[in-house]
Amino acid sequence: MKRLIAVVFTFAVLACASFAQDVPKSEIFAGYSYLRANPGGGVGGQNFNGFDTSAAFNVNRYFGLEGDFNGSFGRDLGGTGLNSDLYTYEFGPRFTLRRDRFNVFTHALFGGAHVNNRLAGISTSDNAFAMTFGGGLDLNLAKHFAWRLAQTDYQFTRFGGDSQNHFRYSTGILFRFGGK
Repeated sequence: MKRLIAVVFTFAVLACASFAQDVPKSEIFAGYSYLRANPGGGVGGQNFNGFDTSAAFNVNRYFGLEGDFNGSFGRDLGGTGLNSDLYTYEFGPRFTLRRDRFNVFTHALFGGAHVNNRLAGISTSDNAFAMTFGGGLDLNLAKHFAWRLAQTDYQFTRFGGDSQNHFRYSTGILFRFGGK
């Protein structure tokens, strides 16, 4: 039974990939990122600024695989002098609705997070699980360029046994490669 499911799945993927398409084979995004971090443990929300980058390989017109790397930096959090850097590295599926002037996408990403905290010359760091769910809107400027007007994401991390629920907004430029 498992072998039959594997064969059917393989043929379905190959059939989808074989359709004639005017879709880029890969896309690279780089831009600004705002993170509203909610550290949990009784600490209120904090504002972080940073960068977001991602690379996607498009299997067909609608489905792709994405890798995302984000860096967010908080300074003098809550007026305490605490500086914190949060990095996430995640991978997962992306689904895109493509139109002439714009593309709308959604993604589900899973991976890890790393945080560096510095206060009064003392540094600590930790690693944790991370997942991100969200999507965005790309405005097509030319065949190989688009402006990511908005990417909004819910981001979950789990540091120190506590759950953190964050909101992330990103905008920037998208480069496209390959395709017809």
